[in-house]
Amino acid sequence: MQTPDNYKRANINDVFFRSFAGIFNYTSFQRRRELWLFILWYFLCTFVVLLSMSIFADSQNTTVLEVLGVVYVVLIIAFNLAIISTCARRCRDIGISPYYSIIALFLPLWLVLGFIPSNMHHNPYRTKAFFLEDEITIVNYDDYFNPEFTFRTDANANKSNNASADDEPLSIEKGDHRSKDQ
Repeated sequence: MQTPDNYKRANINDVFFRSFAGIFNYTSFQRRRELWLFILWYFLCTFVVLLSMSIFADSQNTTVLEVLGVVYVVLIIAFNLAIISTCARRCRDIGISPYYSIIALFLPLWLVLGFIPSNMHHNPYRTKAFFLEDEITIVNYDDYFNPEFTFRTDANANKSNNASADDEPLSIEKGDHRSKDQ
């Protein structure tokens, strides 16, 4: 591994201050150690702010929570800008285009979308399921979670649209526990 003569092995304080000082520096490189030390700073600062918010959560003084909330938002924005530049410098170090650091913008969004539960009630954006081959027709959304209701083929719907047996839509019927093959 070839390193420049003037390359200094950074400690955790150097990483924190230099990452924020070079928040718009996308031209130099950064080693893996500096990237992970900066991410460690990110989690430590976030933990301290959230811990202090949880300590003051039960108090009657809401101004402290408001100030800590503003501090947290500013901290997240600053860290996200620094993470993008840090990722761009890291991309330069591993030999790929720094434009891949734009992925760091959307990673938190992917994480948030991965943990939000589905909205099945009164959702105008919910369309055909992606992983099911057949269309699912739900008679009543409240009955969807009732264990007495099961999916079965709806023969009456097939007679109306002349679909084949393989293209039968599924619906929920009360008390019918037979499968499609029975």
